[in-house]
Amino acid sequence: MHVRYDDITRRIAEPPRWWCRGVPRYDDFEPSALHVYADTAVLARVECQGCGKSFMIGEFSGGMGRDLIDPATNRLAYFSDDPPNHDDCTGNTMGWEMREIVQAWRRHDLRGWFRRPDLEGPRD
Repeated sequence: MHVRYDDITRRIAEPPRWWCRGVPRYDDFEPSALHVYADTAVLARVECQGCGKSFMIGEFSGGMGRDLIDPATNRLAYFSDDPPNHDDCTGNTMGWEMREIVQAWRRHDLRGWFRRPDLEGPRD
């Protein structure tokens, strides 16, 4: 379960554009904004398992962690986390359901980030 950020979000008139591991983000999505060691980045639309509320979330892999792209199939591996903490919902501890990969990115050494549209689309 992620920490609540309503002390921040209620003071900012616009809603967050996306969330990174429960933290509200207000700028447009950039893969480099996720983590300094990220080499795979995804912007996804997910829904809370408890109430169905929709969120845009950023997820990454790299460094010592798991890879979001399965090297055997070159496809996006399943990943899951808790949704951003919201509305005293029981779903805050239940995880979310993946609905759509909106953007998928891969970083290649010093050449920077490259979009992977072949990994994007609905996930119902």
